[in-house]
Amino acid sequence: MMRSMATQKARRKAPQADAPPTLVLGGVRYVVLTESKYRALRASTDEEAVPWDAWAEDAENLAAALAERRRAAGLSQADLARAAGLRVETVNRIERGHNVPDFATVRKLLKALRKPAKEKRS
Repeated sequence: MMRSMATQKARRKAPQADAPPTLVLGGVRYVVLTESKYRALRASTDEEAVPWDAWAEDAENLAAALAERRRAAGLSQADLARAAGLRVETVNRIERGHNVPDFATVRKLLKALRKPAKEKRS
């Protein structure tokens, strides 16, 4: 039996049941893990095989990508914070790399960043 193209595409895009949630920002795919799963993975892995301090570099990349997208959307930190329902200090700390946002916070920021882009296209 032949499946429709739409069904085939939907199947390819559907996440696997055992795959962790991911987030794409600035063309970079991030895997989102709970802290307990991260700690368990780290404990079960040879310290020399994996550079566990690499998260710091990813945090810097995330911070830079968020700041770049905010500026491209023509928003100030205060505008973005208001649109995302966050404090300005939180956005500032994230962009400076002082805080690494959790998944829920990144989703709020990305949702707020998409609003101006949609409004500009109209």
